[in-house]
Amino acid sequence: MVVLLAARAPEKAQCGPRMDAPTERRDRTCRCPRAVRPWTLGFCLATFLIVLLIGYTLTSVLAIALAFAAMSAWAPIGWVRSRARQRRTALREVWPDVVDHVSSAVRAGLALPEALVQLADRGPEDLREPFAAFAADYRATGRFSDSLDRLKTSCPIQSRTG
Repeated sequence: MVVLLAARAPEKAQCGPRMDAPTERRDRTCRCPRAVRPWTLGFCLATFLIVLLIGYTLTSVLAIALAFAAMSAWAPIGWVRSRARQRRTALREVWPDVVDHVSSAVRAGLALPEALVQLADRGPEDLREPFAAFAADYRATGRFSDSLDRLKTSCPIQSRTG
């Protein structure tokens, strides 16, 4: 019995189901969780009921009213996904400017933390807020690696390879 316990491979601790990397990155980029939020489901239900009521009032045919209500219930989720896609596209277009600014600042002799701090004032509008938080955190703690880790979790970064 002791031999069997010793031969058993150690198990890895997992906090929950692991998402695939591209899905996880996409969800972090658009700053929304993978699961649909309760208010979104409530809004879908309200849209369904309103369209069902209007459709049944206008047509007096329950099947047609249900069909249109089911289609319209999907509209809020489709709208949120569309906005997330637009945000990902907009952020994908501004990251080359960020890389160009940081590389120019480092070539000019500026330290990497200071180059990132400058992005709060001179960087693209969409990314100024996360870099301003990085600047405040870095000035408060003086720890570049900790501040950079917080920037990575708060800033929408998407790899071109994934």
